[in-house]
Amino acid sequence: MDDCTIADSLTNTLADLENIFNLAEEVRLSHNYSKCEVAILGTIDEDEHNKIWSKFNYLAPDIKMIKPCDPTLLGSPISYEAILTTIHNKTEKLNIFDERLLNISSHFAYFLLRQSFSLPRIIYFLRSSPSWKEEDSLKSYDDVLRSILENITNSNMSDSAWGQSSLSIKQCGLGIRHAVDMAIPCFLSSFNSVEFLISDLLPQNIQVDPSVKIAEELWFFRNNSKTPKGCNRKFQKSWEVPQTNYLSQHLLLNCSTDEDLARMKSSTVQETGA
Repeated sequence: MDDCTIADSLTNTLADLENIFNLAEEVRLSHNYSKCEVAILGTIDEDEHNKIWSKFNYLAPDIKMIKPCDPTLLGSPISYEAILTTIHNKTEKLNIFDERLLNISSHFAYFLLRQSFSLPRIIYFLRSSPSWKEEDSLKSYDDVLRSILENITNSNMSDSAWGQSSLSIKQCGLGIRHAVDMAIPCFLSSFNSVEFLISDLLPQNIQVDPSVKIAEELWFFRNNSKTPKGCNRKFQKSWEVPQTNYLSQHLLLNCSTDEDLARMKSSTVQETGA
């Protein structure tokens, strides 16, 4: 039998779990309770937590308890504590590449960082969880990313240069997208692409996660742009382009010298790099 996930109130979850065990026995399927896991989410006291745990352990001996900071579903965290744990783990893994990328040429290191080791490694995580709520933790990930880029380019990047690095090549950037900037576009485009499935699968009395509305308001506040409409809402590019355009204009308006302004403007024309 393939893996399955049950999530509901205590009474319903226990009933569903017992029903699955009974149905499995009817077709002579054995149970490996040691591979079963249970996560008790929500704010409860220790005594209540132990009572709930004892009921699951009685029904499925040797079932494993997952801490609130660890539960994931198909690699996506299902609690806010787990979001912090996931970001921390991904930051630690990114840290490993800091020294390793120095062992190859700068050109190859930059290519690997841009195409694989930076945002692409966390894109699924950003799309499947409201990670934007943990901005400080995402900034820690970006700090490691910045350190790696500085080592590859053998330079100390100013805050302005670091912001510019997140822009596309044709916008005078390096194409190294930052986790803090991409968290909301990833989350909103992902939600809007599956919203119709959510409506079909879940009962009508279940309300949409308020995180979606909050994310849209925060995106509007940061970019001073209207939210995408219609089918465009499901495309990540629709949320990302206004954001990068706003950043590009902000950098242009805040160039400290005429030389910097001329360099940025010249880098955005079509013939640059031809």
